[in-house]
Amino acid sequence: MNFTEYERMDRLEGSHWWFVAKRHFISILLKKHALLPSHQKEAHVYKKARMLDVGCGAGVILSYFKSLGFETSGIDVSDEALKYCQLKGLDNLKKAPAESLPFPDNYFDVVTALDLLEHLDDEKYALKEVYRILQPNGIFIATVPMHKMLWSYHDVAAHHKRRYSKKEILKLVKSHFQNFSVGWIHCSILIPLFIIRKLKQLMNCKTNETDVQEVPHQINACIKKYYFLEYLFYKIFGTLPFGTSLMVFARKSL
Repeated sequence: MNFTEYERMDRLEGSHWWFVAKRHFISILLKKHALLPSHQKEAHVYKKARMLDVGCGAGVILSYFKSLGFETSGIDVSDEALKYCQLKGLDNLKKAPAESLPFPDNYFDVVTALDLLEHLDDEKYALKEVYRILQPNGIFIATVPMHKMLWSYHDVAAHHKRRYSKKEILKLVKSHFQNFSVGWIHCSILIPLFIIRKLKQLMNCKTNETDVQEVPHQINACIKKYYFLEYLFYKIFGTLPFGTSLMVFARKSL
């Protein structure tokens, strides 16, 4: 990813509606599977739980899990990304590829790979490594971009190798985990996003930047409030009717 993208991520991940929504969906999953305390004052019980974020980027997910009491670790192949993590006061950081994780077997309680797999040449090796380092009954959470029809300048700028179909994700996860679930997220933006990207293609708009851009405060606040409906639906059904991304929750066998 370009250095400017890391700078933008570091600046926007705390408040931008897209990143805020991602953390909310993760929070719903953790609470559903009794991995997140009902009240913040109970977070101390997770101080011994080890969590790894693979492809940690600028570190906002590590900061989120650290605030919940987890013992966090992060890896990334980018020195620039790890620098932003260090500026947030995060430690236990390593520069390493997802296909060769520098940790012992059966070590982590939780491993996340959020919008990472699409960057890898062969994600099967990363899944194998994640399974290896997870403790028995440990959990893996991943998000991936969906729908090949949405492939655009955004994917090129973000250095994506692919967008997925649901069938491809199910096949990939099944090859390593037996106990898992998948659910759509980011439902309400699918149609607007498709229209915007197709219009830009028709207009031959050329850009080296992703769609992750600063949004006027009022619009950002309105979108975040609207997402309440998505959170409610996801909490009840574990998935949305459709979406731009898929969230995977998998548990390693005992």
